[in-house]
Amino acid sequence: MKPEGHEDAIHKVERILDKVTDIASKALLAPCVVLLVAWVFLIGAYVFGRAIFNMKWLFVEEFTEYWLVMVAFFALAYTLRTGGHITIDIVTRFLSKRVRSILAVITGLLALGFTGYLLQAGVDWFWTAWVGGKLSWYPSSVPLWPYYLFVPVGLAVLCLALLHELYRSAIRLVRGEKTELKSNAE
Repeated sequence: MKPEGHEDAIHKVERILDKVTDIASKALLAPCVVLLVAWVFLIGAYVFGRAIFNMKWLFVEEFTEYWLVMVAFFALAYTLRTGGHITIDIVTRFLSKRVRSILAVITGLLALGFTGYLLQAGVDWFWTAWVGGKLSWYPSSVPLWPYYLFVPVGLAVLCLALLHELYRSAIRLVRGEKTELKSNAE
């Protein structure tokens, strides 16, 4: 039998990870929502201006490309927390709960390792742009480091969310639980 303090510590760590991941993923999601709304209006005005007044705003194409990177990377952790990523269980649904728990830990470790590798590459990419003063090749010639920063920030929060999921999977495996631990996202 495990000491009561041990269980309290496990639940405390789970609650802290859950809260921090929840706050971080929602904090990154908020600018995505704002950008998507702005995107609709900006593209609409751009299309309207080109069709009616034959005006071409060069910045629209450039900045909507940057925004796409932000939306894609900033939404990753929230999508993971809410179960929005595609899962294929055609084989695993026939496996026992224990085997599925083992696979969840293994895939969690692999996902965390791969995302950590991408995070390191994203930090290097950002750092190169920062130190090298890399500028956009568009006529605006804006510095690219702020936009390159979207990648490592989004991946860092995804790593945090993956760590949280891995922790939950490991707890289920050790305890032999058949149901998942509840989180605020559910």
